[in-house]
Amino acid sequence: MESFSEAAADRPSKIPIAVFLHPGDSHGRKIARSLGLDIADARCAPDSWYLVISKGRLALRDGSKPLFGLRADGIRDRLGGSRDSELSKACGATRRPYVFDALGGWGLDALALCSLKCRVVLTESVPIVCAVARHFARELNLPLTSHCADAMDFLRETRESFDVIYLDPLFPEHRKGSLPSLQMQVLRSLAQTETDLEELFRLSLANALNRVVVKHRRNQSPLFGKPDWQIEGRTIRFDVYRVNV
Repeated sequence: MESFSEAAADRPSKIPIAVFLHPGDSHGRKIARSLGLDIADARCAPDSWYLVISKGRLALRDGSKPLFGLRADGIRDRLGGSRDSELSKACGATRRPYVFDALGGWGLDALALCSLKCRVVLTESVPIVCAVARHFARELNLPLTSHCADAMDFLRETRESFDVIYLDPLFPEHRKGSLPSLQMQVLRSLAQTETDLEELFRLSLANALNRVVVKHRRNQSPLFGKPDWQIEGRTIRFDVYRVNV
């Protein structure tokens, strides 16, 4: 297998990220190399979600589920309104802060901040999800720095100083109502790692230079006590905690 390392990372990824290709797929191999991905034989693909190349693009496939294409077009359409968004206001994006997105997921919020000229570093502990975030950044030509790493380990080891640390934990599942989007269903099925959110929040307060921002559903109680202020949207809310006041 070909080696993998995160672009602009301080150290190599702990777990290789592979894309599963059919033998002789030279075009797929070229795309995989451009993304810094390992290459594995499609005949050895796992039963759960895995990465493939479909129609010249990265995609996710599950033997029991339809192909999940990873096109950045929908994200690109959303970026135009980022400047006036609740996320922008909560992070103080007009000042172009240096932001650490600790629980990056697909990287959608990190990319929105990148589009506003913020310098953004993302960590995501699930390798396949981290690979998708980097894929979106390349598709959109945005300078997102991504690390396939545990957020707490990264904060303990990094020498970087971040103005804003952004936490977007997975929301609790709805007991009633419609299912979340396929994108969120897939993310929830992949993100099975346990994070000590209380400890991550304490580390974030200790490392941020200006503020820690936590994303919630609008009707969800704050996870970490009363924030200094809140920015509310139609369905979500950002709790802002100032540091060094």
